[in-house]
Amino acid sequence: MMSRLFSLALLVAALTVTGCSSSDSTNILEDADQAAIDAYDAQAAANEAALNGYDGVEK
Repeated sequence: MMSRLFSLALLVAALTVTGCSSSDSTNILEDADQAAIDAYDAQAAANEAALNGYDGVEK
């Protein structure tokens, strides 16, 4: 029973490692038009403004 469980764990680990390794990097903004880039930049600025002064402690 332990041997089967260990074998299953090794199989899952091997599949996880091979599934996570990808030689292709992706860029979601690669084919974006200027309007999408501007919207992304605006959202990033809004997120920065919302987090301004946040120290990680809930008040």
